[in-house]
Amino acid sequence: MSPVWKKRSLIAIALIASLVVAYSVYSGQAGRRFAEDLKKLEADAKGKLPTKVNEFTTLVDVTYEPHKRVYWYVMEVKDGERIERQKLKQSAQDQLCGNADALRMIREKGVSYEYRYMNKARANLVAFTIASCP
Repeated sequence: MSPVWKKRSLIAIALIASLVVAYSVYSGQAGRRFAEDLKKLEADAKGKLPTKVNEFTTLVDVTYEPHKRVYWYVMEVKDGERIERQKLKQSAQDQLCGNADALRMIREKGVSYEYRYMNKARANLVAFTIASCP
């Protein structure tokens, strides 16, 4: 191997190594910024709770994770009243998939949206996850 070739190889290796280090540092900072932004969004959303969605349903809590959003609702239901899980899920999916930002998060970032419904005594009524849109 000629001395010129050796020198160019070392320069190329040093350049690649510095790019790898720079990418690692950038990725780490971007990841931390993303996590911080997500926590701020969550705190802002929690600051607006509870929020009445309709006459029977109130949004009481949210959790934002990098690939999952969880929403907790309290529903006013009468004893023995049946909750139609499929209708509830279809309604949530229609609204979610009709939202351009949520649709992009599902398709591009792999984010899922989890919905949990409870009664006033906090007993679970219905839970489902939406991870794709038609």
